[in-house]
Formats: sequence, structure tokens, C-alpha cells
Amino acid sequence: MRPGPVQVWVADLRLDPARRRELERHLAADERERAARFHRAADRDRFVAARGLLREVLAGRLGVAPGAVSFEPAGEGKPRLAVPDRDLRFNASRSGERAAFALAVAREVGVDVERVRDDLDVDAVARRALSAGELRAWLELPPARRAGAFFAAWARKEAYAKAWGEGLALGLDRIETTPSPERPDRLRVLGRGREEEPWEACDVDAGPGYAAAVVAEGEGWPLEVGSLGGWRG
Repeated sequence: MRPGPVQVWVADLRLDPARRRELERHLAADERERAARFHRAADRDRFVAARGLLREVLAGRLGVAPGAVSFEPAGEGKPRLAVPDRDLRFNASRSGERAAFALAVAREVGVDVERVRDDLDVDAVARRALSAGELRAWLELPPARRAGAFFAAWARKEAYAKAWGEGLALGLDRIETTPSPERPDRLRVLGRGREEEPWEACDVDAGPGYAAAVVAEGEGWPLEVGSLGGWRG
């Protein structure tokens, strides 16, 4: 298949009980078991909402019922669809009351959403997670802008690491994002020593108090952003 647009959905996980029960009916047995292991009801509800909405997004693309979507075992990498003869890639993330889902054909894709926390020592974490170039630019920002800028950078790095399927094991300080000279809304992503293969990042609006980003292989790919649940970006 030829690569197409990258599609992203941002979801508000605060759903009414009836809608949440509908989504729970989509889940497979292992997902129901995972949901049952949460100690806090709010955490369980968010998990159910996120997994059910992801299944609906994938089902709409595949033309099947949400409960019929099946996944290959994740192993050490990110999960893939257990569907033959398709090159559809997906990724998902959730934090707080938000979730984000990304789909792409014939290109790897990663997405991340982060709740901007006020209980984190941002300065200390930034010095460990940002590359040398990113840290210099970050320290030049006014203090009032640093927290938001840090979580935006973190989301881009996480999205790239998730696109590779390695998560935090990749080392966030080894990933660097720099403004794209061609497009002001995009950032070039460098990491893993494979700069000859271009990757781009794009920030996504997830609402006040959240940072989100999508990363995909290639340059100049079209981006389509939608909303689910109660979220209206």
C-alpha cells in the first residue's frame, strides 16, 4: 500500500456510564481481566473507555465490528493488528482524562499525550531527558513557559520512541527535535543514529493542561485530526 495521511483522534475519557458499558462490550477477555485489576474505579473506567474507543477507531477503518479487532502479542515491541495483507499501523496513549490514537498506512507512527503535572520537578527531569541542544533552548525560555514546553518536548520524544516500539528504553535524551526548515508546524526528529531516514513530529491540541504529539516516518505527510467522546479541540 502507498503511504497516506496520518490520522489522529483525541478523546475525552469522561464518559457517561451507558456509553462506558457499550465500550466495555467491545473488549476481549484479556482486556476485561486487565480492567478488573485496577484498584481505583476511575482508573478502570479510563482504561475501558480508551480501549473501547481504540477498537471503534480501528473497526471503522477495517470495516469490522469493534469486538472483532484482534491484536498480535506485543512482546517487546508495540502491538500490531492481527490482520493479513494490510499495512495499517496504529498507536495509542492515555494520560489523565485524555487519550490519543494514531493511524497510518505504510509508515510507522507513534502518538503520546501527557497531562501537564505541577507536582514534578521539571528542571531536574529536563536536565536528564532533553538533549544538549534542547536543554540550551529550554533554559532560554521565560520560567513561566518552561513547564508547558518541557511536556511538549516529552510528548514528541515519547511518540518517536513508541513509533520504534522501544518506549523509554530508547533513552529520551538521545532523541532530539528541531524546527523543520520547510514547515513551521513540523519538527524534524533525530534519534537512533538513523538520520538518513527522515521523521517528523507535529504537536496536537489536547486541550488545556495537556500536551500531545504525533511522530511518523517521512516528511510532509498530511495530518488529519479528529475528536472522540466529549472532547472538542
